[in-house]
Amino acid sequence: VHPLTMRSVILAAAVSIAFNMQAQTFMRAYTQPGGTFASPQAYIYGTGVLVFDDGYLITTADGNCIRTDTDGMVTSSVDLRNADGSDDQIHQIIDVEPYGEDILVLARKAADTIAVMRIGSNAEVLWQRATVFPGSGVHEGILPLPDGSCVLHHNRDQGLSDRPVLSKLAADGTIVWQKTYRNAASTSGSLSFRSASPLADGGILVTGAFNPITPLRPVAAKLAADGTPIWVRQIAPQNNGNEFALAAVELMNGDIRVAVADPQPGVRLATVDLSSTGMLLGARAYSGLPSTPYTIRFLTNGELTGTCVNNGTAFRIDADGDPVFSITYAGLPGSYMAGQDYMATPDGGNLFLGNYTFSVFADLTPVLFKSGPSGQLPEPFSAPSSLALLSYDPAVSTVALADSVVSNIHTTTWQFAETPMLADTLFGLPTVVRELPFSQEAPTLWPNPATDHIMVDH
Repeated sequence: VHPLTMRSVILAAAVSIAFNMQAQTFMRAYTQPGGTFASPQAYIYGTGVLVFDDGYLITTADGNCIRTDTDGMVTSSVDLRNADGSDDQIHQIIDVEPYGEDILVLARKAADTIAVMRIGSNAEVLWQRATVFPGSGVHEGILPLPDGSCVLHHNRDQGLSDRPVLSKLAADGTIVWQKTYRNAASTSGSLSFRSASPLADGGILVTGAFNPITPLRPVAAKLAADGTPIWVRQIAPQNNGNEFALAAVELMNGDIRVAVADPQPGVRLATVDLSSTGMLLGARAYSGLPSTPYTIRFLTNGELTGTCVNNGTAFRIDADGDPVFSITYAGLPGSYMAGQDYMATPDGGNLFLGNYTFSVFADLTPVLFKSGPSGQLPEPFSAPSSLALLSYDPAVSTVALADSVVSNIHTTTWQFAETPMLADTLFGLPTVVRELPFSQEAPTLWPNPATDHIMVDH
């Protein structure tokens, strides 16, 4: 076909549509081998995603670690569950982070065990360390540090109170130090950490919330490289105790930017800027999000992306604090979408990991959406949503943390088994014929002749 004489262009479901040469888009769903695309596949549930130069890595709650190419097509998969398959040995993957040429995977094993696994480029488990603790853990995470070490953070029950625990592991998995924290002024009340990020001097920035009994108060703390608190700042509650500090980043000038969830009634997100010494510099709030932010990813310049709880809405805010866009993603007609992760890609686009279901989150199927710079995909799979900047004037006060060394039981390496790859499927875009108005400047299609893909210039 010679496209220069066409007045209509047919775009079929198998065509990868490109907004431009640098921002190719796709929409894929991932199922068990032999599963059908239209029906969710019983709690596969995508939990994390990483971006590499040659593609992406997806983790699922049921133990799969999946590599794809840049088009989202599955290239390899490894199951991180035990070879014997017994129920008490199955890991629920909850986080994945880059670690040089390798990756770090954080997983649950039973109700009282958190495991960190270092996985090499050939999908081999290099080492694994697990901590056993009383009660149930929440808000677990793993933080790679520039010196090759990493920090496991989680919260454990201690009587009626919660305490955050940090465990620093060397590059070979050996324990460097472990500490737990509480408000130094009181032995009662719960303190929890929800995120950790690195500081340029080797220290750690943590965020979370302190609940003396009520109301809940967002907290950000700057820790030295050995885990000792340098300063702790508490943001005064302005939403009946419903807010918490969700994430933070050290900016390139040394200042600190903290993302606060549910800072005011009807407002789902705010950012608070602190100096390197913890002094309040300014704050902003944002309206329009349909639910509480679930994931926040900061760049070092302060730009952020995020998703919302049990919702397909994803958003992006620039380094100056101005909204760039807010997009609501959807699955097949009649389904529900829950966003899991959202991040910028090196080509200027955006990557959305979600899970869709037809039965209100009973069975879930992971999906990966790759969009262009504006975040939009063809209808009905995305629709713009609102995100507006508001004034926000919080008060910040100083509190003190007491830290102590804790003794844990640590286990070593379990065995893992290779499994068949998951199947990936393009979302079904309806075939459409669009009449183009006649123009002396005809649209350009390439390559010509084409084999399996075509690109439309305009």
